[in-house]
Amino acid sequence: MISAIVMVLFASKQLAYGGDFSANSSFQKREEENISLISAPMKSLYANEDQQKIHDVYYKTNQFGDIFPIWQNIPEVELKEKLLNFSEPFKETRQAIILEIPHERSAILDIVRQAHFTFHYGDQDQTTWVIKNLSSLPSPFTAVSGAHVIVLKDNQVLVIEERTRKGILGFPAGGSDPGEFARETACRELYEEVGLNVQSENLKLIALINRKKANKQGANLIGHCFLAQKFIGELKIDPIEIVQAFWISLQELAEASEINSLRVSPYLNELAKHILNGCQSSHSRKLPDHRQIPMMVDPTDTMNVEFIHQDL
Repeated sequence: MISAIVMVLFASKQLAYGGDFSANSSFQKREEENISLISAPMKSLYANEDQQKIHDVYYKTNQFGDIFPIWQNIPEVELKEKLLNFSEPFKETRQAIILEIPHERSAILDIVRQAHFTFHYGDQDQTTWVIKNLSSLPSPFTAVSGAHVIVLKDNQVLVIEERTRKGILGFPAGGSDPGEFARETACRELYEEVGLNVQSENLKLIALINRKKANKQGANLIGHCFLAQKFIGELKIDPIEIVQAFWISLQELAEASEINSLRVSPYLNELAKHILNGCQSSHSRKLPDHRQIPMMVDPTDTMNVEFIHQDL
């Protein structure tokens, strides 16, 4: 489900690095090579094994010029001062300073914070802390990916009410699993939630939804809206996830703010209008973001929907 979207760090080049790809050429080089600084073993990151030294601290660099201080043998009583002195010459450079701290050394994290490092990423083995300086090192939490499926039959669409979003109308939808393409997500979620089968090649991408602050890490949501006109199976909801599922006319969905006591978000209205118009135009709309989880979003936030031309 959208509320359970996981971070997709390796499913695509964009999600592995995120950020604004037009920022500078060094950032584009990172994206093109698709190397994750935050998860690969440290040795594989170095451009060479030669150690350099500044203010009595040895360090290595990777192919992007990022700095990896060799801190492991510095006494804890000296660590804060040495890290502060070490980082000073890099403040106006495009070189990030990166510390990877195994969990068994977590006792030094207060020292690391006091030396002006900020949390970047964590996994089951370690946490990564950085001083970004002027580098293009992006957040690993830039975007998460998901898919909505708009099932169309005889000018009616299938809508649902989820247990985690009671009182709100929606489409079968969910977050992508690691290594899963959005089309695969759409097929899986449609079957899991309402028992219908669709082949990925029969899905038509008719819109992209971009939401801000989709989770506690502040990631954007990239939601792929697929239209399914060819499907098989009988409607059978998953009672654990879904309260109800029913068919309504496209015209009703395009005009209503509430259907069967369920709130209709503006983007559902606009998606219905797009289909009624035969998806014959590509255009962008900024709409109120009536987020299903109110505590996670500013009520004044908007969402951006990119409507895509398709031949239906």
